[in-house]
Amino acid sequence: MKKRYLLNLSLLLIIAFVINSCRKDKEIKQIPNIPIIPNDNCANAYDSRCKPYDNLYMGTIATQCTFSPFTIFLDKYVYWHTCVNPNNPNEIVYLRREIGVQQGNDFDMFKFNFCTGENTLLTNHVAYSPNWSVKNWIIFTGKDLQLWKIKSNGDSLIQLTNTGNYNNEAKWNTNGTKYIYFDVSLGNSILAVSNENGVILNTFPNVGSITGWLDSLNILNTSNNNLMKTNVLSNNTEIFTPIIGRGYLEYDAKHQLLLGLKDSILFLKNFIFDLKTNSVNDIGQWNDQSNIRNAHLGLNNKFLIHLILKDTLTADPCKLNFRSHIAIMNIDGTNLKQVIFPE
Repeated sequence: MKKRYLLNLSLLLIIAFVINSCRKDKEIKQIPNIPIIPNDNCANAYDSRCKPYDNLYMGTIATQCTFSPFTIFLDKYVYWHTCVNPNNPNEIVYLRREIGVQQGNDFDMFKFNFCTGENTLLTNHVAYSPNWSVKNWIIFTGKDLQLWKIKSNGDSLIQLTNTGNYNNEAKWNTNGTKYIYFDVSLGNSILAVSNENGVILNTFPNVGSITGWLDSLNILNTSNNNLMKTNVLSNNTEIFTPIIGRGYLEYDAKHQLLLGLKDSILFLKNFIFDLKTNSVNDIGQWNDQSNIRNAHLGLNNKFLIHLILKDTLTADPCKLNFRSHIAIMNIDGTNLKQVIFPE
């Protein structure tokens, strides 16, 4: 009897242990996986990576010198063409050349993240005009004046053209399947459209400056101060908007905004044409049109700008101070600041 009692007690203890273990397992499985949310507030990322200008050096350019003025570079580097990541407004690419070390159109191309401060060298021997696609390919003109593309992480550098003596201003379409560029051969400039692998789909005569892609098949270009819409495969062209201006800088297809210039030669009043509301908003004016280059709208109510700064405050008209920066400012044209990149 005692043995049977002990056996039954053992069985009860085992059953209780199993039941209790199952309950604990069940309780553990019911505990949700709490996601780890990074403490990464980028609300003030642009301002935190920039500094205001004390002196813009927008003085008088040398005009009394009988020969080309001697250029004095005030910084270690000159910073050149830039563009915004269409998938992440906190990321840009830009070109940098070290004075006295790199000559002419021989720049290094970097990727910079305003949020993290990370600055990554992607490739070197770049001449100009980087352009970032939604598929994370960056196209650019190399030092050899041919078109190249590279992944935004620095992988897969690929040459796209090997003809012509000048291939420039390549721009990806809105879905990253085509790009358009100027091919200048023996003085004749033609516009070519290629698929993403460099296979030419069509060529046609120069249609003026290219403002950007309206969609995957149509570009916006200027002709006689009109903004035109041109189908890159059929070559059909029509006036896109009756707004008359001195020029158009960039079309932002993602936000359907067009940045333009108007007014006199000395003072250019900028405007933004909103295609969603068919409205025009003046945003102030920038002095000296040569100072503002490659203005981009993709920075969350900020402009990203290639800024040329020069003056003759040396009291010698044959000497020219020169700086070339990447800068940002508010969408209304205020609060201009220099972007500070890690060196």
